[in-house]
Order: sequence, then structure tokens, then C-alpha cells
Amino acid sequence: MAGCATNKPIVLRYETGMVAQFYADSPDDAEKATIKAAEAHCAKLSKEVVVVKMDTGYRGKTDETVNKALNAASSNPFTPPVIKPFINAFSEKNPYSTTLTFRCE
Repeated sequence: MAGCATNKPIVLRYETGMVAQFYADSPDDAEKATIKAAEAHCAKLSKEVVVVKMDTGYRGKTDETVNKALNAASSNPFTPPVIKPFINAFSEKNPYSTTLTFRCE
């Protein structure tokens, strides 16, 4: 699913249940958006979300500490503008992902 990175939550149906996934800049944002997508999906069916499993973690290709430092340097107003394109080339946006397996009951 990592190849399906998007700014919108994805909800997929499987035989054993449904899976929602979202990528964000923080674990908390990823969890909130994924749960919101599951709730919206179940609300369409007039049902409530039953969480089967939730997995949140760092999915970036760059080391998490390095990526945080690069993003901080990129947003620092004292970083020379000439260096920012190089920093942005190596930093990752939305490296955290939550995958939520759920049912609507």
C-alpha cells in the first residue's frame, strides 16, 4: 500500500473487513484522518465503526530523525534560500501512516 500514498484517506473492502489508510506529517494526524474516513464510510451505511486492528508508524525512506531535522531546517527562516531546494529534495512529506482494519456494525 505504500505506493498508494495520497492526501486523501483510502478505504478498501476485503472479505474479512475493510481497511482505511492515510499518510500525514505526524502519527496523530494519520490516526485522526484514518478514523474519520472509517467513521464516514460506516455512517453512509448507518452503522458504527468496530476497530479490528490499527497500525501507525513511520514509513519514510529516510531515517526518522534525519527527516525531522531536514524538515525543521527547511522551515527555518534563517536557512539560506540557496540551500532549501537541496534540503527539500531529501526530506519527505507525510512519512507517517495509519492502517486501520475495521468493520461496520
